[in-house]
Amino acid sequence: MNRNKKTIVSIVLLTIAIVICFFGYNFYQKKQEEVVSAEKLTAIHEVIKKFNNRNDRNERLNLLKDTLDEQSKYNLSSYKDSKVQEEYKNSITTMRTYFQNDYDNTLKTNTLSEINTVSDEKVITDNKTKLDELTKTIDKEKDYTFETEQQAQNKQTEIEKLVKKYEEL
Repeated sequence: MNRNKKTIVSIVLLTIAIVICFFGYNFYQKKQEEVVSAEKLTAIHEVIKKFNNRNDRNERLNLLKDTLDEQSKYNLSSYKDSKVQEEYKNSITTMRTYFQNDYDNTLKTNTLSEINTVSDEKVITDNKTKLDELTKTIDKEKDYTFETEQQAQNKQTEIEKLVKKYEEL
């Protein structure tokens, strides 16, 4: 009888130890995931700071490319935190908005409001040349600066229509 009690007590203690280890390990894993998420969020914020502080367009484009690559790698990982995914999405949207605003500003700057009243051929030629350059830039950057191919196509079509108007004069 004494031996049975020792066996039962040993089994109960062993079971309790296993349960404690199981919950301890799960708690540790959860803490590790939180640490990784916090590090990712900090890294994303640093990239956005760098992006905003850079004046060179190519550096900004490279930061966008790197962020898109990092997002893809993160989405393939086994643990995905919705906060990190949302932060990636927001930062990429911010970066893309910079480039799209730049496209829009270039388009606006090179759009003649009173196209039929412009008598200086050089002005039309210069604007047309700048719009052609813009089309080439968009074509080169569209994989990164637009979310969909259709968005890039729409912007290029808008520019091409304006260029055709300039050519008709």
